[in-house]
Amino acid sequence: MSNTEVTTEDNVKEQLDSFDIKVSDPVVVSRIQETCNAIGIQADKFVDEWILYTLKVDSGDIKFVLTPDDLDTFLPVLKQSSSVALASSSKPVSIARVGTNRRQGEMVTAPEDLEMIEKYADEETKEKARKEISSMQSLITMDEREEGIPVFKHDPTEDTPYFARKNRGMIIATINEEHLPDQWKDASLTIKWYNSSPPTDRDPCMIELVSSHPAVKPLTAPYKYMDPKQAIDAQVMDEQADEMSELMAIELDIPEFDTLEVSGQDIWVSGRLASDFDNEDEHANSELKSASFAIVGTRETSARHRWAKLDISKLDKYSLFPGQIIAVRGYKNPDEKYFHVREIRTGVPPPIIGRPITTCPLIVYIIAGPYTSSKDLEYEPLNDFIKVINEAKPDLLIMMGPVVSEDNTALGTPELQCSYDELFRRQIEILLDATSKIGTKVVIIPSLKDIYHPPIFPQPPYPNLNLKENILKGANPAKIGTHSHLYPNPAQFDFNTIRFAVSSTDVIAHMVKKEVAVEMTDRFARILGHLFSQRKFYPLYPPSVEVNLEITKGIHLAINQRPHILVIPSQMKEFLRLEGPTLCVNPGRLVRGETGGSFCRLRLAEDGFSGQIIKI
Repeated sequence: MSNTEVTTEDNVKEQLDSFDIKVSDPVVVSRIQETCNAIGIQADKFVDEWILYTLKVDSGDIKFVLTPDDLDTFLPVLKQSSSVALASSSKPVSIARVGTNRRQGEMVTAPEDLEMIEKYADEETKEKARKEISSMQSLITMDEREEGIPVFKHDPTEDTPYFARKNRGMIIATINEEHLPDQWKDASLTIKWYNSSPPTDRDPCMIELVSSHPAVKPLTAPYKYMDPKQAIDAQVMDEQADEMSELMAIELDIPEFDTLEVSGQDIWVSGRLASDFDNEDEHANSELKSASFAIVGTRETSARHRWAKLDISKLDKYSLFPGQIIAVRGYKNPDEKYFHVREIRTGVPPPIIGRPITTCPLIVYIIAGPYTSSKDLEYEPLNDFIKVINEAKPDLLIMMGPVVSEDNTALGTPELQCSYDELFRRQIEILLDATSKIGTKVVIIPSLKDIYHPPIFPQPPYPNLNLKENILKGANPAKIGTHSHLYPNPAQFDFNTIRFAVSSTDVIAHMVKKEVAVEMTDRFARILGHLFSQRKFYPLYPPSVEVNLEITKGIHLAINQRPHILVIPSQMKEFLRLEGPTLCVNPGRLVRGETGGSFCRLRLAEDGFSGQIIKI
């Protein structure tokens, strides 16, 4: 739909539905339609702006119920924008951040008004606002301001104390309901499906960590990082791009890609997508703009000319992000600086792994931290979840960090009476003690937000827990630990014949902020598709400021076989969805702010995979 076409209520409903955004009153749809037509934007751009607005203002979470009061707040801000082009460009915006001094838990708060000023005001007003907070510049880095991800600020609904939550046991997502056990179809956790077979009578469950790439072994130990040799990083990135280019050449049935030196001919070239900036200040911002695409070739494929600006005006639809390895067909005239794109390819998905074979249904529970309120160290939600699995007796539990989150404000108070390591050990030992008694295998994966563990990605496993020094009375140290597996982040492992690919890093939220798409729907499907087509857990480059990416270890981020189940917890809306042959799971987090979050349970059987996401 062009900018001149009239927006209808059906257009608005379609765009809201694509993000599962509900309205509390039908009048909301009518008001959105009127606003779109009045200021000359399309419904999809309105929804994009609403999502960006809530990501920035409402603590990094999309608000999925739109009320008239929300419109009363948002519409005036949108209408006062100095240029509607800000909305139609799909360019993520730079705002102030409410953040922390990493590893110290020090609160750093920027003026609330700066968020909206940076997004909508003119340059003079922005500059004035920046000067007013100049005294805080030493506490808030440029990267943090550009990223705009609040750490301690939560949605008001997350301020409800955990004990006062009202939605416990509510089923918020389901897939393949016809294959669920009858007991799972009850929305109340007072009726729990459980594995009635005692541990000794169950079919044996084998777990094996698999390598991300045939050329390397799985990441099982700490490694040296922060090597400042940029030439090595560049070489590694070139090798990754060349490997994907070879796959795309085979798919396109061409012997090899041409170089950017060739002009005036219709050719195929490949490289990594980046932004082209006109000045050094803009270079600090890696976000793509629709008019500033550039392709960066490798030493092997690009000869002397390693990059070129891209003109993508002839493409009807696309979905692009920084760091994406692409192939483009087009031409470049000798007297022009643009490569005119006629066709684009965005990677090659990995081969599908074989069909899983299960002699009987397997039950898998999935949880992601944090596991206690952002303001205490009681771990009440984790204790409640342990009660759930004590009754459910699943075959496998996948547990992802953070266990001791850097965002927890209680870590800097007298409430903390031990080291971070000891606090972590206590919670893990309680969990392993419970699961050892019911025969549940446990896979434990770290998080970049674990305050005591190296915040590098890919991330080595948690250190050996030395469980023979178990502090629990009556626990059997010889039994605890034999059923647990400490895996890296990300990790790929086989549970019997079922391949899991798991990462605790929120690549979904990071890519939502960086992706630029035209005439495309279902953003979550696109982003999940990018992970497969780029064959990588984290294809975004430069990465989010939350991710300390160790480029030389990037081979451990590879996805060279399409898994049966992909698990990525995210601050975005929880989901269970099939993307091709893969079941994709965002289980949410066990705790959101001060209140309860969610967990996932799956039934894996010959007749198909089914599951639910449930509020704790």
